[in-house]
Amino acid sequence: MNRTTDDLPRPLISLFALPKPFTGESRLLQENALSSWSQLGHEVQLMLAGDDEGVEQAASKYGADYLGPLRKNEQGTPFVDHLFELAHGNARGELLLYTNADILFFPDLLEAARDLTQQGLREFLAIGRRWDLDVHERVPRDASDWKDWHENARLDRELAPMVCKDYFLFSRQLYSQVPNFLVGRGNWDNWMVYQAKTSGVPVVDLTKWVTAIHQNHGYGHSGGRLATYVTGSEARHNERVGGGRHVISGAGANWELTRDRQLNQIRPHWRFVRDLPKFFGLLKSFMQRSPKGLRSLSSKEVNTL
Repeated sequence: MNRTTDDLPRPLISLFALPKPFTGESRLLQENALSSWSQLGHEVQLMLAGDDEGVEQAASKYGADYLGPLRKNEQGTPFVDHLFELAHGNARGELLLYTNADILFFPDLLEAARDLTQQGLREFLAIGRRWDLDVHERVPRDASDWKDWHENARLDRELAPMVCKDYFLFSRQLYSQVPNFLVGRGNWDNWMVYQAKTSGVPVVDLTKWVTAIHQNHGYGHSGGRLATYVTGSEARHNERVGGGRHVISGAGANWELTRDRQLNQIRPHWRFVRDLPKFFGLLKSFMQRSPKGLRSLSSKEVNTL
């Protein structure tokens, strides 16, 4: 099931993800992501979970450990707690990194991770804002071409709202047990940040360090973005088991790693206020793109976010 042996060098990061089926648009975007992860080298252990079409084959193709299938609810949606359980049981790295399977990473991820381990923090959670980008072709696998592609992508990308969290980098002693959230639905990402803060664990913003590119895609697989993240029964399940939506308290970090390698304390609520135009723009896009017949957010629901 995995390749853990005593003679393998210990990686810095154990990256784990739960891909969608490798079909259609998802195949292109996820293979792009896997290609970018594999170029990070021996300091990153890759782990893939799930039994959807092509996942086990992709793990073999890109040198990832295959963690196997996950427990699912009646609708076939996998549980987050089982994913984290398998990741912890198979990780060899000093740090663990959960990421959505369509995120492109670059060597600056390793630079930030190394720097964080030298800050003297006993434990931490690190997050960062993503950059949204339309990608319609395979990204290059050659190192020199990849660097050029990365530089060109800077011209067309757009910074996503701070409530959009696509990766979590954390000390391996954290999150060995999490509630039975459902993957890919709203509210559990906010809980990750909220839980760290309430436990006294520093939450570090890596946005100034890490270029995390989210390849834009549709949401037809889950009934639209509004149902996926807010109004759907599975999003409400996550809200219930997580003790709330934690939209504001779970939105942002309370520390920041600056480009000059300083760890500075910040005020996440003020950042949330400054980011409100993007937040409301996100909500508007949810309602505009929701399937016909799906109710829009009521004013009561907006007030409880």
